[in-house]
Amino acid sequence: MRWRLVGAGAATLAVLAGAAVMIAVAARHRPDGGPDGAPDGRDVLWRRIPDAFAAPPGATVSAVLLYPSADGCFSATGTVDAGIRRHVGIWVAAGACDTVRLEWPVEVPPTNPQITQRETVVDATDLEGNGTWLTVAAATAGDRAWADTTLGGPSGGVSGRLREPPDDRGDVPVAVGAIHSQYAVVGRHGDEPTVYLSPSGSHWWDRPLPLPGTGPAEPLGVAGAPDVFRPERSAFDIGPGVVVGRAGGTAVIWSSADGGFTWQVRAHPEAAELTGVVHDGSAFVATGTGPGGDVVVLTSADGVTWQRDPRAVPAGARLWLRKP
Repeated sequence: MRWRLVGAGAATLAVLAGAAVMIAVAARHRPDGGPDGAPDGRDVLWRRIPDAFAAPPGATVSAVLLYPSADGCFSATGTVDAGIRRHVGIWVAAGACDTVRLEWPVEVPPTNPQITQRETVVDATDLEGNGTWLTVAAATAGDRAWADTTLGGPSGGVSGRLREPPDDRGDVPVAVGAIHSQYAVVGRHGDEPTVYLSPSGSHWWDRPLPLPGTGPAEPLGVAGAPDVFRPERSAFDIGPGVVVGRAGGTAVIWSSADGGFTWQVRAHPEAAELTGVVHDGSAFVATGTGPGGDVVVLTSADGVTWQRDPRAVPAGARLWLRKP
């Protein structure tokens, strides 16, 4: 795996997240003149596809997450806004990656005009690296808030909910990752920072994250290191898990050595917040902002001891993990 920091413009091409995407999407083609959409190890070029993210009549597209699919094209999840109701939309690209169809919803189903429901895509991850993505969406209706998960598309996917009713009230997901070969979602249950884990993407169990002693805390990113096989013991050592975030104007990092069952928390005053974390195959890399608004990059081999990476990075940078 490789990680790199990309500026806001490049990140929009790679991951269209949290911004209005109404008429265009970038698809890749090979710089050596090979077939469009075919995988290639080198850097890729991009071209525009007008009106790629279509919406059913009477609806608009308000946010999209774009990610590579197993066949070398791309898939996307986003938010289809139909006024009093928002749905999670799923698009897939085919052929030369320039044909994009809305797989779900084909049409906006009728809703009770007295009920306002909102469902907004938060994040997605590919645990197995085979193009099957887990998407997490935050949903609200009236005074209720909950979080739904979808593994794959609605026609052949697995659906779940972070907590089952009535305990699902107050779930607010923030980010998705993987810990100990499990899907991991971090966010809040009410005011409590929480991590949710699932091996299948359908049934979830949750653990509260300890507070750092400075008041409320907010987790913003999650990642895990691969398990390590020990031939002499014919067993695996569990790779550590890390959650990053903020609390009271100071960055905090939670770490787990047992697959997410128990957690330790430490404040890191060299950063005001940490908004993302990945594991690049050899170490954790976290990024955020310092007290003065500068970009901060921290690295760690074990998720417990962290060092600041002094190399210069562009303003507005964010982590983007890609395969070699």
